[in-house]
Parts: sequence; C-alpha cells; structure tokens
Amino acid sequence: MNMATTTPSAITEEILDFCRSIDATTSPDFVDVIPSDAGAINECFETTDAYVSAHGGSIQYGWTIWETPGILLDAEFHAVWHDPGGVLIDVTPKDDGETRILFLPDSK
Repeated sequence: MNMATTTPSAITEEILDFCRSIDATTSPDFVDVIPSDAGAINECFETTDAYVSAHGGSIQYGWTIWETPGILLDAEFHAVWHDPGGVLIDVTPKDDGETRILFLPDSK
C-alpha cells in the first residue's frame, strides 16, 4: 500500500468538508504546476513574489491540500500566481515531481 502524502486524485466530500473547516467561503480546485526557472524549490512566497514582479498578475495566498489516502488530509499555507487573465498557476518548483496541486484560496 502506498503511504505517500500526495495531491488528492479527486475532490471528495471528505476533502470538501476539510476545506470548509479551513475557509468556508472558497472552494478547492486543481492548479497546474509550471515552475519558474528562477524559483527555489518549495520557496513559494519568494518565488511567487518575484514572478509577479517580472510578469504582472498577483499573488493568491491559500492552502495546498495534501492527502495520505485513507489516512490523513493536511493543509499547507502556500502562494500561487494569479495571472493577468485570472488563471491560478503554481510557479514554485517541486522536489517531489508533482505536476498539479489541490489549492484552496484563502479569503483573508
């Protein structure tokens, strides 16, 4: 059995309940990871801030939702790029090979 913590494969009712306990005013969605060449692995705040400075758009703060299937849900405070067209993209390089994350925007 794989016990690795990873991006959930689907947005289940359990995940929705978990996300509502964090911020009931927003909903989780999958966000593609397109890493910045200038970004530092797992340094989302600095990487996203630099990316906004270079490319416009804004920072969206929120939570990456992680799952250890059948065992645990976890939320990690995170930042993604909100591009000028309104699309959220995770520009922070990952050392675990994730190509998308489940992201819950923070309304505060």
